[in-house]
Amino acid sequence: MDPTSPADVRQGRFVAASDCECIHDGPVTQPVNTMTSLAYVVAGLALARRSRRVGGDRPYAGPVAGALVLNGLGSVAYHGPGGRAGKWLHDTGLVALTATLAVAGVARVLGWEHRRAHLADAVLVAAGAAALAVRPGSELAIVAPLGVVAVGHELVRPSRHGGGRRMVGGVLLAVGAVVQARSRTGQPWCQPEGPFHGHGLWHVLSAAGLYLVADGALAERALDAG
Repeated sequence: MDPTSPADVRQGRFVAASDCECIHDGPVTQPVNTMTSLAYVVAGLALARRSRRVGGDRPYAGPVAGALVLNGLGSVAYHGPGGRAGKWLHDTGLVALTATLAVAGVARVLGWEHRRAHLADAVLVAAGAAALAVRPGSELAIVAPLGVVAVGHELVRPSRHGGGRRMVGGVLLAVGAVVQARSRTGQPWCQPEGPFHGHGLWHVLSAAGLYLVADGALAERALDAG
């Protein structure tokens, strides 16, 4: 089946046609991409568990872990049943993840109190979710600037702890991004019916990378509090 022209796309339904894997009929339109989306859920739960075990002052561990889980569930919804609701949940998950990381970075640099940071995060996520409900497909305009802030705060005030984890996580994200770009529909590594699905590998690599980056960034407060 041609992933770029399924019946659902012709009928205006939101499906992940640009992510290479063949789109099938039924509740799970892309089995591999759907299954690998659970990597974000695993990463979120692992981050929450590690934060409880390590202890210390980790005020952003819960929101970041929750955003990872939401991102995974949204990805499952999009690559599984798809549709407008699946697309909205997928994009809202992306906004939640980037907004939470961005706010945590800004709060760290500016010294915001926890309540203020959590309120700013909630407002950003709610506003993004509302905007996506009105304008589906506008996620890049929201996620891009938040992503710049999330990464840029490390350039302004690099964390003193967890550097090794953040470096490995960054490498995984970079490798995953290359695989993702080269494996999209129409790109050289795209194999719609083959065993290798680059977008699924991107899910796994980015989930692992985000876990390591988040855990490394959160380590500073935990160690300082200890």
